[in-house]
Amino acid sequence: MNKERVRNVLLAAFTAMALSISSNAQIRSASGKLIVMSPQNLPDAAQVPGEDLFLYPNRDGGYYLYEEQQNGSRLLIFDVTDPSRIKLKATQQLAASGPFDFIDYLSDKTALVRYRNGKGAAILDLRDEKRPALHEVSALKDNGSTLIMDKPGASEVDQAERSARPARKEYEVIDTTSRDQPIVLAIVRQVEHQLQNEDTGTTFLLNREGLTIVRRIDVEQAFLAHQRQLTN
Repeated sequence: MNKERVRNVLLAAFTAMALSISSNAQIRSASGKLIVMSPQNLPDAAQVPGEDLFLYPNRDGGYYLYEEQQNGSRLLIFDVTDPSRIKLKATQQLAASGPFDFIDYLSDKTALVRYRNGKGAAILDLRDEKRPALHEVSALKDNGSTLIMDKPGASEVDQAERSARPARKEYEVIDTTSRDQPIVLAIVRQVEHQLQNEDTGTTFLLNREGLTIVRRIDVEQAFLAHQRQLTN
């Protein structure tokens, strides 16, 4: 093997290694105020394709993120209170008849879900935050609309709008703190579900590669400082 061939092979190997490292590393803005965490930066379970997301304020004053997987049969429970230390708290099997979408809270311990296969709706019981249970409700097994009352801004949810998988979108994470011009930090393609925690400034993006998280460090730090004040 001649020297030029060796050089090309080494360069290719180094490039592949660099790409591997960058794909596993967190992406930070120059200011340090934005961080993009890919599925590889999160617990292994977050690297599996999911169906939908639901954010729940837990009894400890923090937040759990529920991720539906495996056509509605599995629910992952992540503790996302501190986005720098995201933990998988539990994995729960559900007696679901198919993939579903989280619609809204019915109370502080229950949530309404709608099946995508036209089999109506069910109630997710959250009294045990780490072991949610799905209950079928015969009164909700219809193909019409559901009107959630006794809630601020009560709205109607049409079954037809929830019968198919949501349209996929492309999200660009842009750093606007650059002196010269905005910089695209990351592009997350074919996102099916997007969810935001306004308290921590965290955005959750779900696609076929798993869960991607965008962190706003200033908002996050302010929330955690407030949490510490409450516990002192």
